[in-house]
Amino acid sequence: MNIYWVIAEEIQDDIIDPEFISTVASSWGSYKTWQAYKTDNCISNELANTNELLQRGFETVCNLWIPEAQFSELGRPGGVHLFGGTFNREDNQYNTNVVSMHLACSSADIVLMLGFDMSEIDSSEDNALIDRKNYYLNMSRFFKEHPEVQFVLVNNINGISKMFEDIPNLSSDSADAVKEMLI
Repeated sequence: MNIYWVIAEEIQDDIIDPEFISTVASSWGSYKTWQAYKTDNCISNELANTNELLQRGFETVCNLWIPEAQFSELGRPGGVHLFGGTFNREDNQYNTNVVSMHLACSSADIVLMLGFDMSEIDSSEDNALIDRKNYYLNMSRFFKEHPEVQFVLVNNINGISKMFEDIPNLSSDSADAVKEMLI
């Protein structure tokens, strides 16, 4: 059984012990999650950040994934992994989560989602509202397109939006329950 963690870019530090994460499965997330959670597979889709990470040799401490379109512009660096696709807006805060989910899901039976806020959308979130609604629509479609994969929101304290209620392969559980089931 293939199990992966996907750690949301917006996760708070100290939500869960990084040792527990590595004991259970490999992890996917943003380069921003690496410091607190030692993410095994790190996504960097912003050119300036990727360039800085390469100058620091970040690709030697984890699997660094960058957009195919940036490979030549970055001087064809060795030791990186490439992903295809583009985004309508490069500055959308959810892009890394989407890429991480797609890459992890390609060979997963179970995806443990940590730090994801899939709660009801508050209509007072003016500026972020459109991004968040689009993100929810994309995630809902993504879950439905992968019925063979079980997605588990781990330590989800904010509840799940009604938009996701009819998705049978999305559930929520505690880290303790995950630990008991998988270790």
